[in-house]
Amino acid sequence: MKKILFLTLAIITLSCTSKEEITEEAEVTITKPSVNSIPDGEFISHFPNGKTKVKGVNANGKRTGTWISYFQTGNKQSENVYINGVKNGKTVSYYRTGQIRYIGYYKNDKKDGTWEFYLENGTAERTVSF
Repeated sequence: MKKILFLTLAIITLSCTSKEEITEEAEVTITKPSVNSIPDGEFISHFPNGKTKVKGVNANGKRTGTWISYFQTGNKQSENVYINGVKNGKTVSYYRTGQIRYIGYYKNDKKDGTWEFYLENGTAERTVSF
């Protein structure tokens, strides 16, 4: 029903418009912001329950510094360091319980160095070198 109403209104509007008005309107360019553009400054995203989902800072449209993501419970899910939108530095991932899952490092968005993995009870599980 809404589609029919919209089409009817569109046809009526177009039939009442002169050629001159159509030409002038056709020359107007509307620029929408890019879906991928990120405004500079502090960024905070929330879950529907109002708790913080992700927070960090953008500079020049890219992530910079430490970004933290959270589970819906409010516990940290991960921490990552970014430089110019690329992971560079320490990363920490957590279990829902708050225990550390792993600690590692990134260099230019690639795993680097020694990564330490832990079981949910906090016991060291393994160490992997990249």
